[in-house]
Amino acid sequence: MDDVEWNRRSVQHPGWVVRVVFLGWCALSMIGAMSLPLGAQTSSDEANSRGQGIYDVRCVRCHGVQGKGDGPERRFSRHDQPA
Repeated sequence: MDDVEWNRRSVQHPGWVVRVVFLGWCALSMIGAMSLPLGAQTSSDEANSRGQGIYDVRCVRCHGVQGKGDGPERRFSRHDQPA
């Protein structure tokens, strides 16, 4: 295969360019994710407390305290009781 034919094929089928750009984007994304500070995350106790508060306000009425689907408003649901 001569150089002219190879150049024509690379121009007609630039799939390798897409692959190189995609792999570069993936590599930069992974490097960026690894450079995030881990201390910026909330502690697990704080996150659990916040999550419990949200569950108590928004979920416990239907799902119940233990999450078994036996809350006081469960009888008004259109969904079947989970197995």
